[in-house]
Amino acid sequence: MHLRTFCWVLAFLAWAATLVVSVRPGDFKACKDSSVCRRFRQVSEQVESFPSYVSPYAVAERVAKVDDAKIHLLVRTALHDVSFDMNATFFADGNARLQMDEHGPTYKDWRHYPEANVWGIAQMPALAEEIHVTHPNEAKTVVSWGADKSGNMHEMHIDHAPLRISFLRDGVVQMMLNERALLHMEHFRPKPEGGMPSTDEQRAAFIEERVRVLKARHPTASPALIDMWSKFETPDEGEWEESWGGVHDSKPKGPEGVALDISFPGYDTLMGLPEHASPLSLRSTRAPPHGEADDEPGRFSDPYRLMNTDVFEYEYDSPMALYGSAPVVHALSRSSAVSVLWMNAAETWVDIHKSKQRPGPAVDVMSLGASHADALALEWGHVGEVIACALHVRVGHLDLFVFMGTNARAQHGALHVARRPHSATAVLCHWLPPMPMELLV
Repeated sequence: MHLRTFCWVLAFLAWAATLVVSVRPGDFKACKDSSVCRRFRQVSEQVESFPSYVSPYAVAERVAKVDDAKIHLLVRTALHDVSFDMNATFFADGNARLQMDEHGPTYKDWRHYPEANVWGIAQMPALAEEIHVTHPNEAKTVVSWGADKSGNMHEMHIDHAPLRISFLRDGVVQMMLNERALLHMEHFRPKPEGGMPSTDEQRAAFIEERVRVLKARHPTASPALIDMWSKFETPDEGEWEESWGGVHDSKPKGPEGVALDISFPGYDTLMGLPEHASPLSLRSTRAPPHGEADDEPGRFSDPYRLMNTDVFEYEYDSPMALYGSAPVVHALSRSSAVSVLWMNAAETWVDIHKSKQRPGPAVDVMSLGASHADALALEWGHVGEVIACALHVRVGHLDLFVFMGTNARAQHGALHVARRPHSATAVLCHWLPPMPMELLV
């Protein structure tokens, strides 16, 4: 009997060793192999190197244009002479959709494909019957729309300069976009003559020229602000073309990446981003901020990669991409839940940030709402852990669905065709794993 057990154990160890050997890391793309991941991670490092970073993106209009259950605002970037159309759509179930793309005319009249939702969503939800748009001051827009079945009211707060968007349920902030100042949209442009700077001298000259242009474009900006913005973009050797695994990407339209950070104040757990051979609760992929202890076990060094790879071998407990690719993130706390769906099938890298302090100014808690504990957690310095995700997308425009149901069961139902066929049901979300019942209550 003991001999038979020993043989079984030996066979299992041999099989496991074969699996380990069969995974060739060089066959699976890492962040260092992707230009867009390198570029946007460099943006993160630049932003985090300043104690309080000012995003170069700002709303260019004082008053939003309203059309039924939609609003439109023009957004400008301080980095280039480029504008972006920002559109928000509000649904009867309390959810919302945010879109942002380059304002035309563009270079060579190029446009991003605008109809991914036609192929990715079985049926769009009904629009809100009525929305209320107010402007408390010249630098803020507030949109409120109907209550859901539980009577929860919803609001979207847009701070104009710098651009920051907050979604609230019953007066309590549920998520914030661009709080960490990582929003970035690369615009269509001609390829620079002479190629990208490759030496330290060329990079220094590149920064000097960037400073000169920014000073001319923003003559009243402080030197500190010009210094921030001049280092926001860093030249990368794969920005205009790159090769990996024997495949060459000529990038005929140049860099087209888009990045966005989403913070979830008051929440302590992030789930989603299938399919990866890693724990259900998403781990940090970034080092803790300066001065904080690295006390999270199993922290990943690479972002979660979303790309349908159709692999038959994988590395256990890692963020490497597997067959399924669903850009869905659930934020959970004891008393609340929210979710986001990124409507973009392009290769995506997702960094998870966990820290003890929130960046930027304190959140204005308008009321305690349904959860006293969650509302208190939003105040500066009163939260044990702050979580956020940063999406780095290879190509496309910003298209984000925001789900603000009161619990994880509501989010899962809104995203899964078998649960709520009349909601924003994403076909790609058939890959959503079943969530433990104790998390759905």
